[in-house]
Amino acid sequence: MKTYSLVVAAFVVTSLTACGNLPSPGEPSDLPRFDPSGNGVLHGRVIAADNNSALEGVAVTATNDGSSQSTLTDVNGEFSFEGLQEGEWTVSIDYPGYLSESRAVRAGEQESVVFAIDSMPEPEPAPAPEPASDPLAARAPAVKTR
Repeated sequence: MKTYSLVVAAFVVTSLTACGNLPSPGEPSDLPRFDPSGNGVLHGRVIAADNNSALEGVAVTATNDGSSQSTLTDVNGEFSFEGLQEGEWTVSIDYPGYLSESRAVRAGEQESVVFAIDSMPEPEPAPAPEPASDPLAARAPAVKTR
């Protein structure tokens, strides 16, 4: 059981370091970071604009004055950020096959925000190639047949 706890603790520290919430060893500590003393909360949901279905696994990033937090939407398309400094944050949505979107949102003032994102337009099919013309046939005299 102690080994399991140690592995979990190492995973949490590694995950927090990778997400930018804790400095890596030797990393300058004056970089802007998530401040857990903030009391702003931001909840939201991401849906497909064409059918209003929830989108799971959408990358959602909230940025403000060089600080940022990222998360993924759950099976219901919902995401949540807590501990944000109150004020205006830019929330960006990125999901393969859909158009990216960014929007200014005020943390602590809005209960929830919904992003209805459009799928990428289908590429237009390439025009059919014109039949190749035979340059010799155009110069040859017509032959009469009976």
